[in-house]
Amino acid sequence: MKIVLISLLLISLGLVSLFHEFYAEEKVYEYNFTDFIEPEEKFTACTSSDDCFKFKGSACPADAGGVETCINKNFVQEYNSEIQDLAGSYNVNECPQLYLSTNRICECIDSNCVLTGETN
Repeated sequence: MKIVLISLLLISLGLVSLFHEFYAEEKVYEYNFTDFIEPEEKFTACTSSDDCFKFKGSACPADAGGVETCINKNFVQEYNSEIQDLAGSYNVNECPQLYLSTNRICECIDSNCVLTGETN
């Protein structure tokens, strides 16, 4: 009798889990894959240009149709996590495949990492 009750319980749990898997709402992201996600101030704070790093500013990288930005190199992982939370993880096929990378460089200006003119 115990085996039958345990079996019924396990089947019930399996059905509930299956129902939840198929009917759970998908996460709706606030941004598109190519939308610029403005970094928080702490991500762009710097004391010298050596602190600054050119990084993607959207889920898609600039060489696949996304946006470039400059952030403090110490916050790359944290900013990337914020991008994934707001725009999701990109699949290469979902990016527009436009090469939008530039030769612009990052500099620390007024204690903020910013993209500046192109280099030769």
